[in-house]
Amino acid sequence: MAVEQKRQSLRRAIHLLYLGFFLLVSLSVLATLIAIQTQKQDAQIINLAGRQRMLSQRITWLALTESNPSELAFSIQLFEQTHQALSQGGIATHGFDLTSTPAASLRRVSLPPPTDAEIRQALEDIAHAWRDFKGAIEPLDNERLQIQSTLLLVRIDQLVNRYEAKAQAKVLRLQWIQLISFALALLLLAGGYTLTHRYLVHPLQELSSAVQRLAKGDLTTPLVPLGNHELGQLAKTFEIMRQEINASRIELEERVAARTRELSSAFELSQEIVTQLDYHSLIQLVTDKAQDLLNGERAALCLLDDHHSSLALTAVSGASSPPSPLLQSLSQDPAYQVIAHGKTISVAAECTHCEFLKKQNAAHCLVAPLRSGERIVGALCVTRPAGSVFDEDEQRALTLLANVATIAILNARLVESERLQAAQRALSSERERLAAELHDHLAQTLGFLNLQTDQIMQKLTTGQTGSVQRELSQLKTTIAQAYDQVRAALMGLAAPLQEEEDFGQKINLFLDKLCTENGLLLEINFAEHIFRALPKPIQTQAFLILREAAINACRHAHARRLRVSIMPQNGFAQFIVEDDGIGFSPQEVDAQTHLGLRVMATRAERSGGQLLVESSPGNGTRVTLTYPFQSKSA
Repeated sequence: MAVEQKRQSLRRAIHLLYLGFFLLVSLSVLATLIAIQTQKQDAQIINLAGRQRMLSQRITWLALTESNPSELAFSIQLFEQTHQALSQGGIATHGFDLTSTPAASLRRVSLPPPTDAEIRQALEDIAHAWRDFKGAIEPLDNERLQIQSTLLLVRIDQLVNRYEAKAQAKVLRLQWIQLISFALALLLLAGGYTLTHRYLVHPLQELSSAVQRLAKGDLTTPLVPLGNHELGQLAKTFEIMRQEINASRIELEERVAARTRELSSAFELSQEIVTQLDYHSLIQLVTDKAQDLLNGERAALCLLDDHHSSLALTAVSGASSPPSPLLQSLSQDPAYQVIAHGKTISVAAECTHCEFLKKQNAAHCLVAPLRSGERIVGALCVTRPAGSVFDEDEQRALTLLANVATIAILNARLVESERLQAAQRALSSERERLAAELHDHLAQTLGFLNLQTDQIMQKLTTGQTGSVQRELSQLKTTIAQAYDQVRAALMGLAAPLQEEEDFGQKINLFLDKLCTENGLLLEINFAEHIFRALPKPIQTQAFLILREAAINACRHAHARRLRVSIMPQNGFAQFIVEDDGIGFSPQEVDAQTHLGLRVMATRAERSGGQLLVESSPGNGTRVTLTYPFQSKSA
């Protein structure tokens, strides 16, 4: 009984301590709220008293200017109404320029009658001064009005000062209340500290030592009894908890060991899966590993179709026959729960609408979404016979495997897509290379053959047969050269220029021959070191582009003069081919039919240069090719 009384006394002391704090805080808050409300009312009264001063000044101005009699009368009425409310209590209108304010938005305040003798006396003095002030208005006496106005302002200022002094006194009273509350709070705090240290802190220290032993893993040492009070009951509860923890630890260690083995197996399987990049092999591998991981009877992997409206059976493991084309709508279970909600579910197979499960006579199935972030690409399913259900650890293992498999599937799809794109790019590049080679070599040779044929026919027509035999022999040589170029281009071995050739000399000879045969006046400004400062592959491309530009000037421009400049310019090698021919509009050129311009632009881009074609009808054409200087090993 004594122990029970001690326990009750401890509880009662704590309750009294809390009650004391509650009452102290409540009284302090109540006093503060009352003081705030009083200060709010005092502020309204001071505001109205200050407004009286402004009204008296306004009345004086209206009376002296005689500008608005109705407003003067209204201001006098408002002054008297406010003074009466301040003197005797009542309703006062809060707001100054009431004539410009809608009546519905005016705010009225109720004022109590003054209780302070000094304030009542100040109000009476204002009333006497007001009567004298009002007497100076009717009839109007300017000199007397100004004197009475000054006296009235002094009386009003005295009233405002008294109101402010009274409000300040209330603030000081509130400060004293708060100071006393703070002192009482300190006393309660000291009493609370003594109580908690004697009846709480010391027992808790003893209990903490016992708990630390538990935290270090000592589950065999019993806790020291601390009596029958509240903390003693807590100690008994800890003792019961120690016994339960000791029993649960053994069970938990066994489950953790089993879980670790499963996760290790899942990790090893995931490592094997992510290294497989062949798409179809990967799909089958994931299905087989899912069956092995969960010791399932069968496993199936389904992927979303292109319209994301149904699941298509893609791979199976453990089935007696290859999978037939099976589709399941996403509006039916288990596809709906797995795909629509992204959840791993374990259900009885007979409760589903899956045709695969029905055909395999499965009793239980575990289905996990193939998910990566918010993207779901399909589902992975494992089945078992009757009497063998899936637990939570197996659900987590299949979910982990499905997540890893999803990433691997997406990567395999990406690799497959990259392979297809690479093949397309290689095919396109080979086509462009072949077109450029045929244009640069075979087309030029055929053009030369056409020109030679015209010359031979012209000579035969005019009877100039002396040199026909020699030109026919040259024509035959050119035809053989064209045949070799076709074979080389088709075999991808076209190499019209050798890297050991002197391209500076080569272009000089080419331009001289071209302009001589076509009757053009050639102007050439050639810095020989330019070609040598560029790598051999770029020299080859630059020569081919210059050759094409010069041939175009002779063949299509009907030019009389050809100017070629090869000079350094601001850190770049600059090649310019310019003619005075008929010109053309580059914007109207069809790149499909004018293959030469497209080949020139492609060569410049792939060799790291820039090509600019400037032309307009009747103003000739200017082709500018620039390359940055670089080492020959580049």
